[in-house]
Order: sequence, then C-alpha cells, then structure tokens
Amino acid sequence: MCWLCNDYKEVGPATRRVNRLVFEDPNSYVIVPRESHVPHHLLVVLRKHKEGLIDCSADDLAHIGKTLASACEAFKSMGYGRVYGGCFSDEGHVHYHLIPFNMGIDKGYSGLAMHWLAEKERLSDSHPFDGMTDLEQQRRLDQIEIAVAEVRAKWPTNSSTGSPKNPAPGEL
Repeated sequence: MCWLCNDYKEVGPATRRVNRLVFEDPNSYVIVPRESHVPHHLLVVLRKHKEGLIDCSADDLAHIGKTLASACEAFKSMGYGRVYGGCFSDEGHVHYHLIPFNMGIDKGYSGLAMHWLAEKERLSDSHPFDGMTDLEQQRRLDQIEIAVAEVRAKWPTNSSTGSPKNPAPGEL
C-alpha cells in the first residue's frame, strides 16, 4: 500500500480529518506533510509510480518541474528568499520535499531541516504523527490547515492550462 496514493488528501484521526491538499492536476499534486517542524514544508508528488528519477520520462520530469516552479513562485510571493529541495522515491513513488527559508532569519535552519528529513526518510517505517498525544496531533492539524490556506492563497495561475489559482480539492 503506497502512503503517497492512499488517503493523501486528508490527514488526522477519524474524529478530525484535515484537508492537506494544496494543488493537484492530472500529473502531480502538492500536499503539506503530516509531520514537519518547518512552516510551509511541502511535498510535490508525481502521480505515476516510478522507482526514481532515472525511471522518469522527459514528460514526467517536465510535469513535476512545472509544479515545482509553481510552488517556488508561491514561496517567493510569501516572502521566502530560498527553497531547499530533496527528491525521494520511497515505495516507488517519486516526490520532492520543499523547505522554504529566509537567509539571515533562518540561517542554518534549513540545512538542519534537510538533515532531519533525510534521517526520517532513511530510518522510519512509522510516522511520528502516530506517536503524538491527542493534543500534539490537534496542534499539528491546526498547523496543516493554516499552511494549506496560506500556500493556496499564493499559488499561481497556470497560464498554459488556464486552471484556477486555487482549485477546489479533487478538482482537476
């Protein structure tokens, strides 16, 4: 069962489900991860299952590249000056982690965030979210709702397809 395909739009216990989808189109989608210590951390996911970048076609890379560019444009309009990114492909599903930051304000933080992320991806079969207390989960769900709203508000219009700036969840 692929964690990036199953139930990717919502997160949380049955008592409170939170929409974490920022953007989607037929080729890719963008979500806020369940567990992160970084404001506005995003996952940009290629819909097709591929073992890694080397298995992606030029079209696959072009599609995910457009979505990455839109995410960076949103970050820029939110006032961020830099974005660290890392490509992962656990369970045969290519996805990028994007971590925005500002030099001088977040100096050093983003490098630590990427180290934390790489260790989490390498070592963990379980999600830290599942080990949180109810109160910690509720706080993280609040953070996810805020991050989704803030990034959606700045998501650029796709001029090549004419798609809306903020498509409703599930709307393609």
